[in-house]
Amino acid sequence: MFVKTVHALPSTTILNEQKMKHIGLTTLIIATVLSAGAFAADTKLPANNKSPGLFLGQQRLQMTEGSRLVVPGGWQINNASNMLVLNMPGHGGQIAVVEVQAEDAAHAIAAAWARFKPDFTSPLPKLTAQPDANGWSKQALASYEMPAGSAEFIQAQARHSGTFWNVTLSVGKAALFDQRAIDVAIINSSLWAPGFERESLLGRKPHRLDADRIAKMKAFMADGMARLHIPGLAFALLDGGEIVFEGGMGVRQLGKPEPVDIHTAFMNGSSLKPMTTMLMAHLVDQNKLRWEQNVTGIYPAFRLSDAATTQRVQLRHLGCHCTGVPNYQLNNFFGFGSVTPEIMMARIADLPLTTPFGEVYQYSNQMVAAAGFIAGRAAFPKLALGPAYDKAMQEYLFNPLGMRDSTFDMARAQRGNHAAPHGNGPDGKTGVGAMPLNHHLIPLRPAGGGWTSVHDMALFMQFEARAGKLPNGKQLISAEHVLERRVPQVATGLDGYSGMGLGVSNRLGVTTLSHMGTVLGSNSDFFLVPESGIGIVALSNADQGHYLFMMARQRLLELTYDVKPTAESMLPQLVAQNEADAAARLAEVAKPDRSLEKHLAARYAHPVFGKLTVSTAGDFPVFDFGDWKARFVGTTKPDGSVVFSAIDPIHGLFEYRVQNTADGRAIVLDDGPGQRIQFNEVKGE
Repeated sequence: MFVKTVHALPSTTILNEQKMKHIGLTTLIIATVLSAGAFAADTKLPANNKSPGLFLGQQRLQMTEGSRLVVPGGWQINNASNMLVLNMPGHGGQIAVVEVQAEDAAHAIAAAWARFKPDFTSPLPKLTAQPDANGWSKQALASYEMPAGSAEFIQAQARHSGTFWNVTLSVGKAALFDQRAIDVAIINSSLWAPGFERESLLGRKPHRLDADRIAKMKAFMADGMARLHIPGLAFALLDGGEIVFEGGMGVRQLGKPEPVDIHTAFMNGSSLKPMTTMLMAHLVDQNKLRWEQNVTGIYPAFRLSDAATTQRVQLRHLGCHCTGVPNYQLNNFFGFGSVTPEIMMARIADLPLTTPFGEVYQYSNQMVAAAGFIAGRAAFPKLALGPAYDKAMQEYLFNPLGMRDSTFDMARAQRGNHAAPHGNGPDGKTGVGAMPLNHHLIPLRPAGGGWTSVHDMALFMQFEARAGKLPNGKQLISAEHVLERRVPQVATGLDGYSGMGLGVSNRLGVTTLSHMGTVLGSNSDFFLVPESGIGIVALSNADQGHYLFMMARQRLLELTYDVKPTAESMLPQLVAQNEADAAARLAEVAKPDRSLEKHLAARYAHPVFGKLTVSTAGDFPVFDFGDWKARFVGTTKPDGSVVFSAIDPIHGLFEYRVQNTADGRAIVLDDGPGQRIQFNEVKGE
């Protein structure tokens, strides 16, 4: 949920939703494959599209050697022999797609740069192997490190087929690649090798999840949990809309014996979003809200940074990630102890819009949080926003569905059967994380700040699969309004769109609904095939759980729809990536340069985000922000800049750059446009 977006993605079969802000892979059908140099846009819109124009303008192209790709609408295309240069809207970024002959990936990338930018001289960074996909083999990714404070982004990716290599070179402003991450994902995921045809499940009758298939799913989850060093997890399976399995594995906390069971509460992160929009559907069904209602008519204080856009935002848009408000995360992690939902809502007006309304998918926790709080206000207008939302969820959703383990009360959740958060520690091993940093979710809780069990998640998925009908046959929410949440509002990829708090996909010819959740030290997943009522919900108590849950979806489809098996072969690659991350953390702290601590002041402050106190007395310096604290280690970047990074489990989110001048010392965090915080030295105390 709160993880930095990857700007350019490998064209893997299943996108990493954690890094892409939990987008779903969904349907946008490009009708015609064209030869390079002949451009057209023959596009079929998904049914019931309520946002005309959001899916228009995509073009399917074929290059000289047979590489095929889709170019999103609005991108300018320059065509040369064996090379396409794609110019991003706004002219701040380019992606060159080059076909070359070479002996290996490194030489292919060098040859592609020579074609695209002959004066490019940066040395090739270490290549990272990528899984085979879309008919390509020997895939390799190269990410070029930029100097501190640089606004530029450079990346190369090579892939092999037959007698040639296809190389994509991405250059330009990092902020624009961030804003256009979905466009980049469309290009990468649509890049197919000659002769490649995607698998389709259209017309296949799924197998039932019998005892043998359930046992295979359990074995896959247990193997992944062990190999990824996840202390504990729980998952449940649906078939035909019925819960056919639910169970826990491992322990709630490392070093303690209590086992995970089906009632163990985990922080569920963004898999809460479908629940929040289900509350909205309930209130629409009760005529307390309307999907087409302007938000300012419900909550007059609602403001975006642009007055004209504010007036265009309807209730349905709060959950679609399509308003132009991106996922400003940085500000959420500092000074949150004094932030109420009302303050969070007021701060939305200070967030710059980075794309036009309705044009681009940009994940935004603030907007979904606003959706939940506004729904709560409609239900209980006399209550403050937080209590109103909590009460509405309890009375309109949790109680009727029997979700007794679900709560927004942090203290209550942690008094009972609950899982502790875990992540990679300074020793490279999984360790227990401190919970206080996750309290930043309290003023954002409709977007992912709840606690739930796998049993409760399974009950909710069953309710979703039955389109608002309870197990006793009562239609609690009309199917019309439950299904309205699945209507496409903005493209999320080659095959995808965002509804309201749901990713919807027809990637394999059958519709799926999904949402992954990631908080610090915990992960969750929600994945459902509505037409068959087959699905999985899962919760884990470690950062690395998202790796396993990505593959669990694939494994479920293999067992039920006979999808080409890849989950068990791809899992080792994800294990290797997790181990590489752990090794990098270990190398960072193995020989800390304690001399860098001389650059630190003892006290810093920010007028909005509070105080920072630094202690250097222990083995590592401790940064204390009041609401949370962690141990840090300093490093010197190739450009000479000094940065400090948190080394305690679940805290390694950002780099804290030292910026000292004659006027004083400062610590700067920079996470892109509109996301810069500078803590200045406090002198004389």
